[in-house]
Amino acid sequence: MKTSFLATSMFFALTATSPAALATTNVRGTVTQDTILNDLNVKSIEESAIPELRAYEVAGRVMIGGNRCGAKGVQAQLIQEVEGETIHVHAVLLVDPGQRARICTREFDPQFADVRLEVRYDMGDINQVIIKDVDERGRDVNLEDALINAVETEVSQVLAEVTNGGINPDAFAYTLTATVMVGSNSCHAAGVNVDFKQRRVGDVLEVAAVRTSSRDALQRVCPAVYMPVFKTVKTTVRGLASTTPKIIVKHVDEMENNVEIGSLL
Repeated sequence: MKTSFLATSMFFALTATSPAALATTNVRGTVTQDTILNDLNVKSIEESAIPELRAYEVAGRVMIGGNRCGAKGVQAQLIQEVEGETIHVHAVLLVDPGQRARICTREFDPQFADVRLEVRYDMGDINQVIIKDVDERGRDVNLEDALINAVETEVSQVLAEVTNGGINPDAFAYTLTATVMVGSNSCHAAGVNVDFKQRRVGDVLEVAAVRTSSRDALQRVCPAVYMPVFKTVKTTVRGLASTTPKIIVKHVDEMENNVEIGSLL
């Protein structure tokens, strides 16, 4: 995203709501674009007496606009498509063509929509489910791997810095940097990824470091040697002060020690 600024201009709401959509088609009078799925969560929703039958809920969040104006007339949903023995799940934006061209400010106050989808299949017909564009373009995740839920973890050496929020006096931007222990040794750290995630709860923006482990990482047998591996994680937090009065950084130095970002400047 470009640095936010207040100058108004005529631009397509479709472009403003989705970063570089992969595909565009017309579906039932709307314009449909593939987009990025954030905060992926997968869980089993039903036990069947038939072992070959599977049922899962895939859920997450989709950014529907860079601000409230850009999000107007935009909806998000998850869809599934079958290709051979593979089910592809991906997030799409549904945009009302009548809302495409209008005057909006380019201040950055991202708007999100929660999405969820039930995926049901027979293992005799389907051998894998792939969830596309998770957190970034081109990052596809196997549903079985996603069943290993991401967990929040503590951060240390946390530093927040004010960065350029643009000429809008209501806009803010912070760069947040922290250190996270990825594993107690290089064996435990292999296959583990750590990154910051942001989530809005009411008018509070929560920022937390999240650890995700591959299936191989959880099944690996490692030596009991303590030579911790650390990773530096970094993110930019942006928004409008009028709609985001509080920003909380979670698990600073210890779990459940949640602090306001202003105390980390």
